[in-house]
Amino acid sequence: MFKKEDSVIIKSGTGNMLIGAWAVVEDYSPSTNLVDIRIMKDANGIRENQQVITIDPIHLKKVQAIKDISNLIDFAIDTRDEEWFLQLTSSFKNREMTK
Repeated sequence: MFKKEDSVIIKSGTGNMLIGAWAVVEDYSPSTNLVDIRIMKDANGIRENQQVITIDPIHLKKVQAIKDISNLIDFAIDTRDEEWFLQLTSSFKNREMTK
């Protein structure tokens, strides 16, 4: 189901503060059916203190791996991470200029 380093979005069940937060799977225990996740950014795209919480996997949505830079830019916009957006667009411009 989940494996270490999967990217996930919290979709429900943790209270309104964490719904929509982006996290990375630290561990999944099939015996207890619980997932330890490290919160990376809250629903507003604000970097978190990277706390680890344990959650039932029914409250998580796996995010597909993002490899294309244009998809990363879209993800930065979705998470409202202006600093990351500027880094990515700068990298994208530099890549286009060297073609």
